[in-house]
This record gives sequence, C-alpha cells and structure tokens, in this order.
Amino acid sequence: MNQPFEGLLGDTSEARLLQFLLPMYGIEFDMAELTEEIRLTRQSISKAMKKFSDRGMVKIRKEGRTWLYSINEESPLVKRLEDFDNSLIESMVGPAEFKKIQKADSKHVRTIITKIEGVGK
Repeated sequence: MNQPFEGLLGDTSEARLLQFLLPMYGIEFDMAELTEEIRLTRQSISKAMKKFSDRGMVKIRKEGRTWLYSINEESPLVKRLEDFDNSLIESMVGPAEFKKIQKADSKHVRTIITKIEGVGK
C-alpha cells in the first residue's frame, strides 16, 4: 500500500521525509538514521530539513558533533499536515475503519494505522 502522501503528492524527498517524521513526535534522529530509514542521500535530507527548519516544522539541535532532527509538534504547519495526513488515511481505509483507528489514538492516527494496516511498510 502506498504512503498517504505518495499516493497523492508523489515521491519527493520532502514528502518522504515528512511521511517518516510526522508520526515520530518526541523522537530525534541523526543524519545516518535518516538516510538509512528514508533511503535518501545526506544532501537531499539536508536540503529538505533546511526548508522545514526555515518554516519551523522541524527542530534541529547539536549534541557534541552530531546534529539531531525531530518534527516540531507545536508548529501550526505540522498540525495542519497531520490533519491532511489523517484525511488521506481516512480516504485510503474508509471512514468506518478510520473511526476505529482514531478511537485507539486520536492524535497519532498514522502511527496506529501503520501498525494495524502496514501502511508504509
């Protein structure tokens, strides 16, 4: 099954990065983890992160010599993207199944659906 964004917005570096980070509230990733998980080059991830950081969508901090990246769950843009993502998921699985998933965790529907339906795997 396609990722929600992929089915509508294509397979851009930005879409792939958002699809990965969106349900990962509170989790930081270094560049090596992102390149392994998302299968993009460091350069592609770095360019996308710069765009997202400029808009307040991600948090970037340095720990020692390592840069750590995480989704900014307080960002109004991220909140709207999550709503959009949930709408896409609902259109993929249907309203009845979506309501069941939403009851399990109303804020992080994508995390739950990934576990239940294998979306993104």
